[in-house]
Amino acid sequence: MAFWCFPIGFLADFFDGIIARSTGSSIYGADLDSLADVITFGVAPAVLGFTLNLKGMWDSICLCFYVLCGVSRLARYNATSHLAKDQKTGKVKHYSGLPIPGSLILVALLAVDRYYYDSFLVEYGNSKILTKDFRPLSLAFV
Repeated sequence: MAFWCFPIGFLADFFDGIIARSTGSSIYGADLDSLADVITFGVAPAVLGFTLNLKGMWDSICLCFYVLCGVSRLARYNATSHLAKDQKTGKVKHYSGLPIPGSLILVALLAVDRYYYDSFLVEYGNSKILTKDFRPLSLAFV
């Protein structure tokens, strides 16, 4: 059930952007949108990975790094987006890096693995590094 929340979150993010541009949102609204993006596309996929057994210490470091990269990318976007906006449409002309909704690719990978392969990819290559568990799939978050 949790996997279906991500496409719904993506659609909500898409439509709130359309509404914000048509009504001329405030700076506060843009910051709230970024906070919602970090939670929906940064924290939630990491928590989902953790609940699907990416629980080793090295896995947790990769998941936390993913969230921190998402936060820093959105902070940089908020700080510099006014420089790249088209004056007529209000849309950003170009992006730097993968937008955080790209995490839907990871969620789709986890869903396919969970439902069609019985978590084979999550458990594949499970090893220990310095006596702590590590699963190579956690590197997909990095």
